[in-house]
Amino acid sequence: MYVYEEMVDVLYNKFPELTERYAEKIEYYKKLFLDDESGTYIHYESFFNRYIEDALKNEPKESRILDRIFVFFEEMAASEDAGVNNLLQVALLESIWSIGYDAYKRAIDLMLPKTKELSDALISYLREPKPGDTD
Repeated sequence: MYVYEEMVDVLYNKFPELTERYAEKIEYYKKLFLDDESGTYIHYESFFNRYIEDALKNEPKESRILDRIFVFFEEMAASEDAGVNNLLQVALLESIWSIGYDAYKRAIDLMLPKTKELSDALISYLREPKPGDTD
């Protein structure tokens, strides 16, 4: 079960390729936000969202990367820590709603039940992407 305070380390343990890609910037942000919980959002929004968007737009249908992403989402959604649920909803799912209809639709199709439930809640304050919407 995930706890919010550990989510930066969890991210880089689950997706070590992010560390390889953004090593210098990651270390900078870890030092900058050493004792600040808001730094967690920076890591997810700055690095993981780019990775997710790239995967949704470029990975083949049967992608192991996409599987890993959406299983991780479901693990976050299943957490009893509200901070982890909020991180998923605000930093990740809201971003998916803004990257264009095709990527959004693909993400919806890949979401597991608890993640889909959190995503569905966004309709109360975000406009759902429509065909023809682009990034």
